[in-house]
Amino acid sequence: MKKSFTYLFLVCVIVAVIGGYCFAEDRTIDTTVIFDAVTLTNNMTATSAVINLNQRKPIGFFSLQMNLDGTGVVTSVTYQLSNDGASFSTPVGAANIVSNFTTNSGANSDGNSTYGFTPILSKFMRILAVATGTSVDVTGTLAIQ
Repeated sequence: MKKSFTYLFLVCVIVAVIGGYCFAEDRTIDTTVIFDAVTLTNNMTATSAVINLNQRKPIGFFSLQMNLDGTGVVTSVTYQLSNDGASFSTPVGAANIVSNFTTNSGANSDGNSTYGFTPILSKFMRILAVATGTSVDVTGTLAIQ
């Protein structure tokens, strides 16, 4: 009995080690600047470049770091998905990544904060930021794991 347990334990350890090495690449965090100090004014929308999720092989964790400078308000930051890379839409039931973000938003009231979100399975993604009011510069960095 003790010998069987020892073999079983060793097999479990070997499988865990091999599995860890096989999937180590998938555990990296990939970041992309999607908005680089893009200036938005009243009712303007900034749309990121298309992000090919198939090349990044995400395991489902997404976050967006936002930095604002100026006096405008980013009323909403949303995402759209596509399986063909051409036709994009907001998924049914998807919530905004962030709403009413200002230069006084964030933990330190400095217009800098990070938000997590969970999109459904899709091959392509793009991020949209909509602003109102006077000019605001938007910088956004997307992290995917």
